Amino acid sequence: MKWSVLGRYLLTVWMMLACVACSSGFSFSGRSVSIASPQPFSHDRSWYTYTSWSPDGHWLAAPVYNDADMVRFYTPNGQIIGNWQSDCGVEIVFQTISWLSDGRLSCFYGGTGSTSLVSIATLNQKGRESSHTEISLPLSSDNFVFSFQWNPRYDWLAILAGKNSSQTWLYLFDLHGHQLLLPISISGNGRIAWSSDGKVLAIGEKQDILLLSFKQIQEGNLLVQSKKKLPVQTPLEDTITWSPSGHWLVCRHKTYEGEDYLFLLATDGSGKQVQLTSSDQDGQLFNPSWSPDGKQLIVKRVGDWSLFSLDIASFLQQKKLAP
Repeated sequence: MKWSVLGRYLLTVWMMLACVACSSGFSFSGRSVSIASPQPFSHDRSWYTYTSWSPDGHWLAAPVYNDADMVRFYTPNGQIIGNWQSDCGVEIVFQTISWLSDGRLSCFYGGTGSTSLVSIATLNQKGRESSHTEISLPLSSDNFVFSFQWNPRYDWLAILAGKNSSQTWLYLFDLHGHQLLLPISISGNGRIAWSSDGKVLAIGEKQDILLLSFKQIQEGNLLVQSKKKLPVQTPLEDTITWSPSGHWLVCRHKTYEGEDYLFLLATDGSGKQVQLTSSDQDGQLFNPSWSPDGKQLIVKRVGDWSLFSLDIASFLQQKKLAP
């Protein structure tokens, strides 16, 4: 899939703002003491877009910035174990790869006319494709896909897409490409994330997170069982990720006028927030990905797009917070 005009434009604007923020002449007005201590995870000097853990936690998939078809695989301790030449044209700004619950890796492939294609690959132990299949979705190919996520427990694919970034729609499909419910209107182009138990989908709207829980009323039919909004009061354009327990979401307070940081947001509706990082000391970190074993949080750094690891398990223990 070739880069869309919108994708190239957003990336250009994003990188210009990021360079302004990380330049030596930029000053922060927030706290100067680091909250968590990120450690280098990748050492190959590649630029990465975002990361995605396999359901069993054995692999971390990381699309490479300067090779839009390449996805690199890491072990949990930061060792490269292989590369997947996806031929999907993995997007750099948007989330367009995702693991299925059975360990296959999938990416949004584009399409023509009124349909879009999704590629699903079976990978060997070295991360090479041993077989693949494609499914066709009744989704117009002129939509921009902002986020693409398979459910970790069920064969449900959630896609956030729209003709522009101000008005988007949430679509849910099954493994055969059948639509599971009518599209849901979403405000803005924030990212989506399934809880590890597969029961709740978190959607970043403009300054809130919408939590949707689904119930399967019959084969091929889903119903929205409940809705809940978590006020965040900060733009939510970046990746959000769940703790394995479902108690927390990690979000980014993104700003170019003060301290930029990642924080924990309680999912119980209490509004509790706990700061994780500080741009004053660690630089701007974004696109968090929480490992399935709950031990580490993989993040990217603005400026060089390298990967860092936060010992989130120790952080929660030190702060006496529920994991």
